[in-house]
Amino acid sequence: MRTPTAVLVVAAVYTAGLIRRDLHARRAQIIAVEEMHQRLCAEAALQFPGEYGSEQESTEEKGLGIHANRVVSLLWAKYTVGQLDKRALRAVAQTAMRTPPIREYWRLHGTNREQESQTRSARHFHTVLEEAYAAHAARTAP
Repeated sequence: MRTPTAVLVVAAVYTAGLIRRDLHARRAQIIAVEEMHQRLCAEAALQFPGEYGSEQESTEEKGLGIHANRVVSLLWAKYTVGQLDKRALRAVAQTAMRTPPIREYWRLHGTNREQESQTRSARHFHTVLEEAYAAHAARTAP
């Protein structure tokens, strides 16, 4: 093998390693942020139940809203790090939308979450949840 070819091979292997390390670090960061989000939501629900949601909602309804936020955020994290593929995401989204608090959370906050999507993956995630929400609404409409 000639020296320039060998140098190119070494550079390619090194670059692939850097990309893999960066991907692993990004996934670890997403998981760490999700863990913090889950703890924050749990603490907020316990310490400040009256601070979230609208004034018309009972403390129980506000708690269900926080729980729904936690579920959607956890699904997002699992999808982002590859623990849910596209097919599994669709199935989980359909199941989640059978739950009234998650449907209500999505009705109230789905548009905001979609508008905050910065990546193609995030847009796909929110599209799948919106489709599951719309499909459930169509099935249950009078």
